[in-house]
Amino acid sequence: MKVLITGGTGDIGSAASKRFLELGWDVHIIDLKDEMDMAPVTYAKCNIMDFDDLKEQMEGCDAVVHMAAIRAPTIAPNPEVFRINVAGTFNVYEAAAQLGIKRVVQASSINAIGCVWSIGDIHPQYFPLDEEHPRFTTDSYSLSKQMVEDLAEYFYHRDGISGVSFRFPWVYNREKHINEGYFERMRTNRDNVLALFEQSPEDQKKRLERLKTEVLAFRKTRPLEYAQVKDRKHPFAQDHADPLWRFYAFDRFDYWVNLDDRDAAQAIEKSVTSDYEGSHPLFVMAPKNTLGISSRKLAETFYPEVVTWKKDIQGAEALVSSDRARALIGFDPQYQLSLPDA
Repeated sequence: MKVLITGGTGDIGSAASKRFLELGWDVHIIDLKDEMDMAPVTYAKCNIMDFDDLKEQMEGCDAVVHMAAIRAPTIAPNPEVFRINVAGTFNVYEAAAQLGIKRVVQASSINAIGCVWSIGDIHPQYFPLDEEHPRFTTDSYSLSKQMVEDLAEYFYHRDGISGVSFRFPWVYNREKHINEGYFERMRTNRDNVLALFEQSPEDQKKRLERLKTEVLAFRKTRPLEYAQVKDRKHPFAQDHADPLWRFYAFDRFDYWVNLDDRDAAQAIEKSVTSDYEGSHPLFVMAPKNTLGISSRKLAETFYPEVVTWKKDIQGAEALVSSDRARALIGFDPQYQLSLPDA
């Protein structure tokens, strides 16, 4: 069996390539980097916007794993984010359709529902979040991920291509992304949140209302778009007198979830090899939140307007559900990056 991985030199693509090799698959990678020796993987420099070259690289493959994309609105202007992510994805599916390939899986994002990059507040309707939750996007990257899910459904109806659109959270490589500085920041965040829990209800409410007003005013200026980021310090580095400001401004918008790249690779492999039909957006998350704090307490504190719980969750269990991925493809995350339960 042979699989093509677009964007295969990236973090998730590399992890998926390794997993397919371990299973005895032939792996062909395309990316924008110059020619390189990746034996036993074969590699070709190919731009997914070049349809003819893309189709040629796909010939002889049994499945396609599509990871190539602009991965954030901070990286490129909005028109380029839309062009590469949406038109490029159309090219991938169209090439597969013309070649008769019936299994294509791709990277969508948790942002397909609208969260991390939003220019305003986010409005979860219930917890834990699942694939039925409404989508409400306000940035070019998140819109592109919403649209590639629709493209996948279109190609299932039109050409019978089945697959999964993975709503990945932040996917990390343990060796590349995680160091003591990361854990120190997480410990500081947890200490600040636990200190907030100790405040009186009145003081806590006033503080959170002030933070919300300031953070939403900040996000309204669209600081996470390329036009704002390219000529100045990255907005993630913003300082503020309140030690919870950065946590409220950024961490609150990702629901405190993440995923190890090895578990991402497991999900991709199972989405290629499992027996199913249809087009399926799927959340895939580590089992627990990053802080090791009660998820219900986090939700009640930082999303007090949410009163509906679709199921009971225990302890630090993630606020975004992977149940559908477990049921459809047997997703079984093995790695957890979080602080010990508080």
